[in-house]
Amino acid sequence: MENTQKIAIAGLAFGDEGKGTIAECLTWRYDAEHIVRYNGGPQAAHFVVTPQGIEHCFSQFGSGTFAGARTFLSGKMLIDPIRMKNEAIALEKKGVNESLKRVVIDPDCFIITPFHGIINQMLEISRGEARHGSCGVGVGQAVKDSKQLGEMALIAKDMLNKETLWRKLDFLWRVKIDLAQQLVAEHPNMPELNKRLEKLIQENYVQRLVSFYCNFVTESGVQIRNDKQSVLESDSNIIFEGAQGVLLDPKYGFTPYITKTKTTFKNVEDLLNGRVPRSEIKKIGVLRAYSTRHGAGPFVTENDWLGRQIPDYHNGANEWQGKFRIGWFDLLTARYGTMINRDIDSIALTNLDRLSRIEEIPICTSYEYTGKNEELLSNFFEWEYFGSRIRITGFKKPNKPVNEQLAKILFDCKPMEFQKFQGWKEDISKVKKIEDLPIEARKYIDFLQSEKGLNVPISIVSVGPKSDQKIFL
Repeated sequence: MENTQKIAIAGLAFGDEGKGTIAECLTWRYDAEHIVRYNGGPQAAHFVVTPQGIEHCFSQFGSGTFAGARTFLSGKMLIDPIRMKNEAIALEKKGVNESLKRVVIDPDCFIITPFHGIINQMLEISRGEARHGSCGVGVGQAVKDSKQLGEMALIAKDMLNKETLWRKLDFLWRVKIDLAQQLVAEHPNMPELNKRLEKLIQENYVQRLVSFYCNFVTESGVQIRNDKQSVLESDSNIIFEGAQGVLLDPKYGFTPYITKTKTTFKNVEDLLNGRVPRSEIKKIGVLRAYSTRHGAGPFVTENDWLGRQIPDYHNGANEWQGKFRIGWFDLLTARYGTMINRDIDSIALTNLDRLSRIEEIPICTSYEYTGKNEELLSNFFEWEYFGSRIRITGFKKPNKPVNEQLAKILFDCKPMEFQKFQGWKEDISKVKKIEDLPIEARKYIDFLQSEKGLNVPISIVSVGPKSDQKIFL
């Protein structure tokens, strides 16, 4: 290619938008050499199906691995070497040999240990019905340690020094035991907490982890080195693959139902730090053609009927996040996502094929507020009286971090108005060109990218999970 491509991908909703399949298809299209993971940790679940039909849910490896791309885990990531080793074993069974040798880990990546996961789960259990929707793998605890423990927080380069590794792990273990004991004392009627405390204090835990982490580095071939400059300034094509979605961002998301790492393009900008002109970075926001949410928190357009029509077989119910929730496209949150994830060049619209054979497809264009905190609405929304009802027509751009009041208001909202579209009966999963889509599907796409919709052009339409089921506009 005459010009190299630097393409950044971020989800514009609550996660599960289809970032993995978009990253994989772009890797094939542009023969990208590197996938740079720029946020999140092992809770990512980026489902990919190769053109040959091989399926994998990418967690820490880049979703372009099947296409031959190398993975660079930037210092903005949190990694779990145990889960990474298990993912490498899974990839080997699917034909990707020595995958860890194609991974470079930034020395400053924070490490998630089993200690973090246990405490994460104990905290979520202790919240009872007020759970936050955590994935239970320890991301939040590792982020907390990165901010509070200073030099004693565990980072990737510590795996290169056995003495440092032992000292930090032993310290971390004792800190987490103390916290676990406090949780058990505060909630004496929760036997699940006791079970996890017993697991945490089992004998030789630190010794076994030290042994595993040292072997992980010496035997797997994974490289821990500061490769940021050579990767980001290279002449090769690079895909920056984000995790989660902007509505879970710790600054702009609906607190407390958020993740703990930045989900906007801010991390990409910080990584590049002027190395590449803005004009050479293409920012693609990813959205499903309908709304989804996995985990607790407000979800205004959730619709049980639609959930039964298009169940998600790769995102079932689990112990921590509960069921996978599905609803009609929410124009208000989608606009908010594009607003807070600034300078988006285009949108990749995924899962359009899932809406086939639905007779009428509505898009939510306003909410009705039914709560009692009317005086707070102007802090977050554009709204007006509609007779005796309160109509919310959009989010305001936040000028400071969002507080818990926003989520509480959204729990008291329901869909008020819809823009309705006629559905299409055809299977569109084999369509290759936009003009070959049914006119009803094209009208749906045209509205979403219009001024009345998101006012952002749609550059990719996905009509199936494989990389060759993508229509480039």
